[in-house]
Amino acid sequence: MLVWMTSSIEHTREEIRKLETLLSRIAQGDKEALGTLYERTHAAVYGFALSLVRKPSDAEDILQETFLRVYAAAERYRPEGKPMAWMMAISGRATPTAAVALVPIWPTKKVSAML
Repeated sequence: MLVWMTSSIEHTREEIRKLETLLSRIAQGDKEALGTLYERTHAAVYGFALSLVRKPSDAEDILQETFLRVYAAAERYRPEGKPMAWMMAISGRATPTAAVALVPIWPTKKVSAML
């Protein structure tokens, strides 16, 4: 079991290095690297966006805006081992406040009983 866990951790570190390399290439204007980054990360970014807005068309808009912003801001990324966190932060900022789905923290019946 320990061998499997170590292998998994190394894969994650390798993937982080690959994503950081792609961001470095994007910072130099490499559009092909942007395509590769998109292929590797779009599902995670879309899933995150969908969790915020709950509407697929809005999540697709956020996905597109996120990668436009990644392309524009790639030169400001600092390789600190957190490329996905950086991209998710961009995605969160690309989310229009009005589009964020408000999820009640308790069941609606309790809310109306309190009013």
